[in-house]
Amino acid sequence: MVLGEIEAGLSIWDRVSRWWKKQPEEEELIAERFLNLFESHGVHKNQIPRFFGHDLSISDMQSLDQLTLKLTESALDDACELFNANRSWVDGASGKIYPTYNFYKRPAVFKDFVLSLLGDRKDIFLYAFLLVPRKCEYPDEALLVIQEKVGAVGDNEISRFYLCNDWSFCYWKARADLTACLAILAKQGIYTKGVYVDGDSLDEIQGGETLLSWCGEGAWKVKGEWWDAEDMVYLPDLYLQGLNHRDGYSYASALSRWLDLCDKGFMSTKPYPEPYRDVFKERLEKLRAE
Repeated sequence: MVLGEIEAGLSIWDRVSRWWKKQPEEEELIAERFLNLFESHGVHKNQIPRFFGHDLSISDMQSLDQLTLKLTESALDDACELFNANRSWVDGASGKIYPTYNFYKRPAVFKDFVLSLLGDRKDIFLYAFLLVPRKCEYPDEALLVIQEKVGAVGDNEISRFYLCNDWSFCYWKARADLTACLAILAKQGIYTKGVYVDGDSLDEIQGGETLLSWCGEGAWKVKGEWWDAEDMVYLPDLYLQGLNHRDGYSYASALSRWLDLCDKGFMSTKPYPEPYRDVFKERLEKLRAE
């Protein structure tokens, strides 16, 4: 597929990395978590007053005690909303930093979710990435990450993230529903870039317990093979790749579910019917004839 549409998204994503952070100790201050939240998303502590406001000053950033005095409930709530983080994590009551979203068996709900993120904006501020285990064995999960631009500091774009998990990538039903979500994104002009990664890399962020972290001029540190995830909508062989396969059952079931979702309008990436439906139908007929 055409890659030019995602260059802006990748330029942002390439400046993002993540590292495993210990869960906050009980004695860790709310002010420390507040600072970690901003700095991990690319806002240096001295830039927070200019970027975030809330009557904060640079001098407030130099002392945790001073910052604690200035952090109102409104400021904490707005910071969590800005980065789609859980207030309970900032408060130290939970180790889960980000909410996670489950759209398995619910492509219609995913469509509403994406449309709500886009709102009335004419310019697309969303990018999507699909992280898939390199060696997939049931019930290994894939992770669909939606990235949304929320502002900028100088030339650096600042984003928040939505973690859509619980996709057992080797299971035919989950594969079909995930592919429908990729088609829904494509229909809105949002291209999904995929990457095959080691399982440990996925485990670190799958449950929303790792800060998505900024590394300045560095790169996205998940080592893996990049691929065009959206092509699962169009290419039957790629769509079936890596499924648990026993006597053709998983392949046939996956293709049948793809066609069913297509007939319900979830696989269309354009306002009119597209010929790739016939390709999937022919692939299923060939499989049944074998």
